[in-house]
Amino acid sequence: MQPIRFLTFCACLSAAGLVHAQADVRTIPSGDWSRAMGPLRDAIECNTPLKATAAVRNVLRPPQGNLTADYTLPEPLTVFGSLKVTAVSIYDEGAEGASFTIKPAGVKLADIARAARLKKDNGRYFRAVKGGHIEAGEPRKGEFALSCVSGEYGD
Repeated sequence: MQPIRFLTFCACLSAAGLVHAQADVRTIPSGDWSRAMGPLRDAIECNTPLKATAAVRNVLRPPQGNLTADYTLPEPLTVFGSLKVTAVSIYDEGAEGASFTIKPAGVKLADIARAARLKKDNGRYFRAVKGGHIEAGEPRKGEFALSCVSGEYGD
């Protein structure tokens, strides 16, 4: 599957309302958010796969067996040093790969590309990483997204 098609597929699932979940901040056990922040940040930044630890599950509250869903985070999370994230879309296919898509507000595509150290490649911003790639684009006019795509989809 081509990276752009994969992102379009994820965006269509989300737009169709086929995946949606929201963390309930009032019921998150104390300390779970701080234990989940690092692994979540590492996955969004395409450094390591996201493991569904107890802390991650308590924060995200996945609606099904895997983590595939759209999530609102209980607190903003800073990724790539300067991008504030309040929501993440996760598409988890286990051993076959996963993607993590964020839509930072208040920044331009060039800001996202600079923070994630992406280079312009055939009209899109892209960087290969071990086991996948990171890309940024404008899925809708004025809305910018950054995705980490790992596994066979990123190779």
